[in-house]
Amino acid sequence: MRFAAVLNQDGGTLRTVDIFAFADRLRQTLEAAGHS
Repeated sequence: MRFAAVLNQDGGTLRTVDIFAFADRLRQTLEAAGHS
């Protein structure tokens, strides 16, 4: 299974989020669930 995520840092709630930390946490969560 493959996932693609488009993170628009300039819009919505992502404006106030550390985008690099968020992307890293997303990757860790997917890997922990068995996705690589």
